Amino acid sequence: MICILRRSSGRTHPKLRKILHRDFEDFSAISREFAGIDACFWALGSPSSGHTAEEFTRIEHGFVTAAAKALHAQSPQCRFVIVSGPGADRSETSRQLWARIKGRAEKTNAGRERGMLHWPHA
Repeated sequence: MICILRRSSGRTHPKLRKILHRDFEDFSAISREFAGIDACFWALGSPSSGHTAEEFTRIEHGFVTAAAKALHAQSPQCRFVIVSGPGADRSETSRQLWARIKGRAEKTNAGRERGMLHWPHA
């Protein structure tokens, strides 16, 4: 298991390999680590409170899209599971920012590559 982290978690396990990476908009520095990956569970997220709409969009849409593109460039067979949330709105018409942006992330990445899978119920 490979875990991409912004900072150390302090957790260890014999089957866990941690990679510290700061720029979740650009995975080119670690893209070779994505070769041969069978599945990815994308569970990074942030509460919408305390962020501007632009910051929240960057985290919830930009980061997931950058990761999906980088991963599928190296492992096109990979299943990419977005751990999203109930109420994510792919039509982007919700009055709630978080629902629109999570829905946009799901919609943007749905079907990008063979094997894409979305799990909208966290």
